[in-house]
Amino acid sequence: MASSLPLRIALWLALAGLIAGCGALKSREAGRDTPWLTPGQTLLVSEAEALLLYHEYLRRLSGAELTREHEGVKQAHARSGADFTRVQLAMLLSLPTPGFRDDGRAIGLLEPLLKEGAASSEMRALAHLLHAQIAEHRRLEERAREEQRRADGLQQKLEALKSIEKSLLEREPAKPRPR
Repeated sequence: MASSLPLRIALWLALAGLIAGCGALKSREAGRDTPWLTPGQTLLVSEAEALLLYHEYLRRLSGAELTREHEGVKQAHARSGADFTRVQLAMLLSLPTPGFRDDGRAIGLLEPLLKEGAASSEMRALAHLLHAQIAEHRRLEERAREEQRRADGLQQKLEALKSIEKSLLEREPAKPRPR
């Protein structure tokens, strides 16, 4: 799992580089609704770039702040249903934070964006990346559960063997055989 962290970072940086060269740029001014941007500074960024900055912002939040952010984004998505808030909510639901992690729901939010023409190419690319990351996480979690079940089974077998060995040792010693 530790070896996948540099891969994830490399993927995010590669995507950011690709996105920087394409798509229409939009002016976003930092404010109450975009705390991940530097206050008082207007940046020319695409929606996908803004979402990458948002992801970095999420990683710095405490548990209580994440809960507030989750509620706010959930309400914003319920009101607008925009692709931007859809990806924001999927990002929040895919964080390893206990309480509101829901990979299935995050994948469900992203799937409509994966269809050709459903979203801008950069949003679709970001949705594909996030979808792949969540699917990989689910696969690794399932593999870990399988390994844990296997380890538990082996531990039970070991305990049974120890019990058999103990019962054999507790028996009377066998009489020596005549030669």
